[in-house]
Formats: sequence, structure tokens, C-alpha cells
Amino acid sequence: MRRRTMMKNPQTISAWHEATDRTNELFQEADRLNAIAYELLTHAADSPEAMIAFQKARAAADSKSLEGKKAWDQARAKFQKKH
Repeated sequence: MRRRTMMKNPQTISAWHEATDRTNELFQEADRLNAIAYELLTHAADSPEAMIAFQKARAAADSKSLEGKKAWDQARAKFQKKH
């Protein structure tokens, strides 16, 4: 019950958005890298270099997603301590 009340408070909502801004940026970057990777994959049959580029882009996207997940967990833990 307390959690619902907290999230209705405009100051709490604003603080949550501030705490998760970096997380959102990281996940958006991961999505962008994934899009690049899968575009490269469409050319993988024609070019071994494209397959290598795909693998590198996917690894970068996975890394960015993991970074985003860690940032999310940190923001959530910090937010829960404050509120």
C-alpha cells in the first residue's frame, strides 16, 4: 500500500525519473546497437566481414544492456532507500 502512495506523489515521480534517466539512455543505446547488428546480419551471407561486424555489434549491445540493467538495479536500490 505504501508503494502506491509514494508513486502518486509528484516529487517522488520526478525523483524516480531523475534516478532512471541514465538507465533509459543505456537501454536506448543497446536498442540502437541491436538494430545495427541485425542490419549487418542481412549481409552476413555475402560477407564474412559482415558476420564479424554483426557479432561485435551484438556483443556491444549485450554489454550496454547489462550496463543498463546494473544502472536500473542501482537506481532502484538508491530510490528505495530514500523513499
